[in-house]
Amino acid sequence: MRAHERAVPLVVWRSEPFQRWYAARRAAGSRLLDARVEWYERAAAPDGVPAWLLTVTVAPGDGAGPSLCRLLSAQGQCMLM
Repeated sequence: MRAHERAVPLVVWRSEPFQRWYAARRAAGSRLLDARVEWYERAAAPDGVPAWLLTVTVAPGDGAGPSLCRLLSAQGQCMLM
């Protein structure tokens, strides 16, 4: 794990929605520069998934300046805001 990846809490890092999003960004050549949890709610049931809102700073693979985006994961779905 790289230093900037350590900004992502483990419970979010291990989630399938985050891993899908991050794999797509890495495939495009982008780099994660920073991450901050804005909101987190534990899963209601032991087999449920937590909900979270993450603000990330990403450096695009095309060399453009970093951009800020928000990722919302709720009910197992991940949305870019």
